[in-house]
Amino acid sequence: MTIDPSLYESAPPDLKLAQLHVYVRNGPRAPYELELFGKTLWTKCLASKTLGFPLRSPEDASSSAQAAGLVTVTTEPRGTFDPEKGDFAYHAPLHRSLCEPGELTDVGFTSAGNFGDALRSVYVDRLKFLPRHHPSPNSYYLRAANRPNEQDRFLQTLVRIAYGLWRSNTAPRVHTRYRQDNDLLPNWECSRFNSLHNDWIEQHRNNMAKVLDPYQRTLSGLLMGRWVDPTSDVPDSLVDYVECAKAEGKPYPVTLQDPALMSALKRVVAMRWWGFYTSKEAQKLSIGRLLTDLRLSMARKVNNDDLDPLKLRLFTTGDAVMASSLIAFGIYDGHWIDFNASLTFELFKRSPDTGSIVDSETAHTSDNSGASVNATPAPESAHYVRAIYQNKPLALPACAKPNKHYPGRPELCTFEAFSDVVRAISAKNWWEECQKTGPMPWPEEGLFF
Repeated sequence: MTIDPSLYESAPPDLKLAQLHVYVRNGPRAPYELELFGKTLWTKCLASKTLGFPLRSPEDASSSAQAAGLVTVTTEPRGTFDPEKGDFAYHAPLHRSLCEPGELTDVGFTSAGNFGDALRSVYVDRLKFLPRHHPSPNSYYLRAANRPNEQDRFLQTLVRIAYGLWRSNTAPRVHTRYRQDNDLLPNWECSRFNSLHNDWIEQHRNNMAKVLDPYQRTLSGLLMGRWVDPTSDVPDSLVDYVECAKAEGKPYPVTLQDPALMSALKRVVAMRWWGFYTSKEAQKLSIGRLLTDLRLSMARKVNNDDLDPLKLRLFTTGDAVMASSLIAFGIYDGHWIDFNASLTFELFKRSPDTGSIVDSETAHTSDNSGASVNATPAPESAHYVRAIYQNKPLALPACAKPNKHYPGRPELCTFEAFSDVVRAISAKNWWEECQKTGPMPWPEEGLFF
């Protein structure tokens, strides 16, 4: 689902947008198992190949890629977050459309452009917050997730969004990070993170089995008599194939068109990969670094105001980061993370010349007529943060108290309350905490049960 500009809700008139952070999942792609149900050809992956992808390593220099000027990708050196010069290079165009496993399809490429168009409609045309054409490099920051052999689709999605947003022939500057510094995808190089995940699966294997038990006979008929282990890759492959096929309008087995069966499979997959994010420790080791980066960027804007030129931070990521972020903020609704799903954080600054706001949630009356007397001015904050997921502003539970959000608008957290939520899941030393050992208790009941 892309952004729908018609559903965008304006902020109160005394709030001015100061900074925008957008995290978006890539669009439709080919499934990882292309021949799961026979030799089905996926042949609509021409767009990425004609743009000169796939991406090669930083060491693979190519003057022809620089001359093409399609995009400049800057690697961030190991162990730091500061960009340095050093561009990626690309293959010469391959004019064929046969899809590789996980490759961004033409539909995915188009949907990324539509996402950029929607961003433009809201933040350029309507709010006049971003410039109409390619801005100065210090006013924006673009970064694509980096997964071995799969980074192409994240980069392609980001580049296409940027072109839809600015409609400029100027090559956007895009960043990426080496694997050990990667925070836009689960970082499995963290041993403690792996242990938490494996322990979660072992402790909740029976719960996952109960979800699939009613459908085992149906699935065995589809899979030539095989019983489906809920902790194996089989449920993942089935869900992945169906979601990709639906996005492309391709046929898939009638058995998997049963909504109840697909709901059970999606629930098992979500439990397997996202269930352990209910642990604060797992949140620290997964999404904590990325959200800390978000908070620090906002803090620089809050503290420096106009001296900080950065207005937009745009990232392409995967479904796990979306799910873990929503879980960490206490707003995950159990639904699947769709292609092109986006999570946006808007930082607002309150106009300094605005008078005190009376909070209807804290105002009180003292006479029998019911007239308001001694109305209490709301505790004021100079900055507010709003989270938007799939076109819907989200009221964070941690900001529910009247003094932690804009009066009458619970989706607008004070920057201080928002920062407290992020601090609670920020690791003091990520690498050291990755080496921890010890017991990992899990509640028997919770978000997924």
